[in-house]
Amino acid sequence: MRHLAYLPLFIALLLLGCTRNPSNIDGQFDSQAQWQTYGIATDSNRNGVLDDHPEDSRVWSWSGQGAFILPNLDDDNHDGEIDCHDTEVNGSQDAKDLAFIRVQFDPEKQNDDAPVRLNLNFNSDANSRSPVQWFLHSEGKYEKLPQSVPLEQIFSSKRKSVEIALEACAFASKSWDGFAEVTIENTSNQTLRRALLRVSPYLMIPNTRPMEKFFVSKDSTGRYGNQRMLFELPLSMLLNLVKLHIYNTDVWQEMWMQDTMEIGYSEIPGSRMHVVLNAPRGSDRFGKTLLGPDVGFLEVAAPRNSSSEGDSWLDWFGNLEVSPPTSKYPWGRIYYGYNSNTGNTLHPDVVSFLEAQELQKPIAIDTGWLFIKHVDEIITFWPRGRNDFIAVVPSIQDASALTGETPDSFNASIQERLNELTAETNISRQSIFEVFGLNKNQVMTVPLFYDEAEHGAIGRWSNPVNSVVVNRTLLFGTTRIPNTVSDSLREHIKSSRLTPLGVDDGAYQNRLGNVHCGSNSIRSMPNAGFWNFTESQGVQPPGF
Repeated sequence: MRHLAYLPLFIALLLLGCTRNPSNIDGQFDSQAQWQTYGIATDSNRNGVLDDHPEDSRVWSWSGQGAFILPNLDDDNHDGEIDCHDTEVNGSQDAKDLAFIRVQFDPEKQNDDAPVRLNLNFNSDANSRSPVQWFLHSEGKYEKLPQSVPLEQIFSSKRKSVEIALEACAFASKSWDGFAEVTIENTSNQTLRRALLRVSPYLMIPNTRPMEKFFVSKDSTGRYGNQRMLFELPLSMLLNLVKLHIYNTDVWQEMWMQDTMEIGYSEIPGSRMHVVLNAPRGSDRFGKTLLGPDVGFLEVAAPRNSSSEGDSWLDWFGNLEVSPPTSKYPWGRIYYGYNSNTGNTLHPDVVSFLEAQELQKPIAIDTGWLFIKHVDEIITFWPRGRNDFIAVVPSIQDASALTGETPDSFNASIQERLNELTAETNISRQSIFEVFGLNKNQVMTVPLFYDEAEHGAIGRWSNPVNSVVVNRTLLFGTTRIPNTVSDSLREHIKSSRLTPLGVDDGAYQNRLGNVHCGSNSIRSMPNAGFWNFTESQGVQPPGF
């Protein structure tokens, strides 16, 4: 245990490594006189108010100080276009999505008359759209500025400070590290003042959060035949105060609504929005229809052809989930499936995008033994009371005990894999206790047998893991579930303080999916201020 003494030092070094503090500011420009001549104030302490101490704007860290910029990806003026794709501020609602800074300049205290410029700098792919743009704000009007502008051009003879608004047009990615730097420089390229800002991250929302809207598709061609489930949904949505949206489609891929998109969020002090991340399947049109005020839209990857026929579904977003927050992972942890047999995984561009957000620390789970290879078939989370939750995984042992059937060798081998997920001792890298930071009381198993198919295992009956939390109700499929299993499952659900509601998901079960695969939702964003929750602070995680 002696090595634990070095833990505080290790954490301190780690935090320092996450801090941006420009080192090439010439000391000669740090005098009080220079601060009175030039200044850049940001919301570095993240309380929605520009700071009175411009020197605080020069450093940035997740757990300390530093201002954020919001990716302005919604559509506040209902023109069908993403707000940041134009060069205007589209009214007062759009203005709420901007991050403001204050630039100070007093020419009377300037040492010489040499021109001084205000610059907006960022390291991004030269072939991509500019990730940040800014506007001079004066008397309620916004004027787009070039990346470099003489200070004299934006200051009148009487005005000694101006307000400038910034918006991001992208999240951090492999093409941009997410940082924007505002500098004041003289003709010798010496930096007189500097402020550092970072784009807010895209954050996924766990399915334990309250649901606001429920999306499900209706096949306009009549081939899928999911009318019975559509008939059973409205009453549950009404009782749970959830808006039901049925989307008519003639594209079979869109019947798998969960696979079309992932709806997360982003925020800065004073403004937040849901953001639709569209799946890279090339056939998903529904996500873009949600674009509007406080609902943004983006795509980060192009469709690709799988190198292995059995891996064709890896890029579908049933293969992308996030856990609820824990003390170890205060923002939850993203998880997705990969095939350990072929090395194929969720689209690399999607993975690199999620990794660039930094906070939810994506991890790959081996789903290569499944036919569809989606993580929503083997791990989900149910709320348990107001501030607790449980992880739910399938169990052949439970199914055997309830049905009296002895597992065959195929199911026995799967149980060994599932045991690795739920192992409390000799914890493996894939144990959900280690992966998500759970305690031993936060795991529940539900009964399921598997059948062997060409590309892997398929559930013999509706998979209880592939269920949907609708506030205080749990929707689960009932196709081919034995009565003893159904009765046990309902008791499991009730023990989590949820109301069980079985629905006819035969249209999906017969095509190797279930209720979760066939639906999607908008859930409420966690408590405002993701920047208030860090591992180092050891504070209470955001609401479940």
